[in-house]
Amino acid sequence: MNIREWINKNSAVATIVAVVILVISLGILIMNLGGGRGGPVVKELYYYDLNTGKVFTAPVESLPPVKAPSDPDESKRSGVQAYVMACGECPSDISGATAEELAQRNVFIVRLEKYDDRTRDQLVKMMEQQQQAGPEGPPPMMVDPFLMEEGRLVKPLQGDRWVPIHSPAGMQIMESLQRRCEDGTNPKFCYPGM
Repeated sequence: MNIREWINKNSAVATIVAVVILVISLGILIMNLGGGRGGPVVKELYYYDLNTGKVFTAPVESLPPVKAPSDPDESKRSGVQAYVMACGECPSDISGATAEELAQRNVFIVRLEKYDDRTRDQLVKMMEQQQQAGPEGPPPMMVDPFLMEEGRLVKPLQGDRWVPIHSPAGMQIMESLQRRCEDGTNPKFCYPGM
């Protein structure tokens, strides 16, 4: 039995699992950003230009893949989210840097992430409907949380193949977040301007 069949047969359990994953993810994000303690608000995230190998920033609400600086027009989207970590202090801005330049500053890209086309299209449609409806309009179209998670793809910086984030290969990539710095401490996430 594959995952989709199991989800279809156990929809209540699947929904509960999706909500728990979402709550845990939000908690981790808030803890990392210092939320609730007057910490800084993240407005941009780091992205990686697949054409040039350079880091750039985009608004936090962007849905990767996004238009990269090297893309000739809006129809091309070569920018994928880059999870950047550092041993020691995070530089305030790494825009335009390559992975090699980051490594010289003890900063590294843990993984790259994007949505598959189908999931991204649904998320864009939902956001557009919400913007058009405004605060007084009907509730936005709901996106299946499992589709959204199933549509998240990851790969290591040097990898060639995008894999679903919750696949065995995706979980291996996620485990790379567990790496330690040379002094034995845990690296920390870096965000633009922080």
